[in-house]
Amino acid sequence: MKGPDINIQIDVFRQQIELAVKVGKPLIIHCVKAWDELVALHKEYKTDIPWIIHGYRGNAQQAAQLGKIGFKFSFGEHFNEETLRSLPIESIFCETDTSEVTICKVYSSISDVLHIEINQFVEKIEYNIKKYIK
Repeated sequence: MKGPDINIQIDVFRQQIELAVKVGKPLIIHCVKAWDELVALHKEYKTDIPWIIHGYRGNAQQAAQLGKIGFKFSFGEHFNEETLRSLPIESIFCETDTSEVTICKVYSSISDVLHIEINQFVEKIEYNIKKYIK
């Protein structure tokens, strides 16, 4: 196991949730092997701020379960095509993180998978950013 004990991570994450709620900003979440804990916290806090999973690579079934309770998803250079196709465009964001690939390349790759013209896709992502990230 890398990093602090899961209970310490949960305590720190609670502080981040409370700060995000206080300032009205979304949570950008990097989750590794703590999905049950993340869902439990989401249900506990019942906040309307967006919870966005950063660098999501999970399967379509997991994404459907998370999306059903309100999670949004950010995708970078590497992604699961089936998962992307299973999600409503309103729950998708794009990122480059530490990748050498440009955001334009990420947009292009994802729009190809979704069979959406690149300009339309960019408009939809910009709308999501304005709506959820402010």
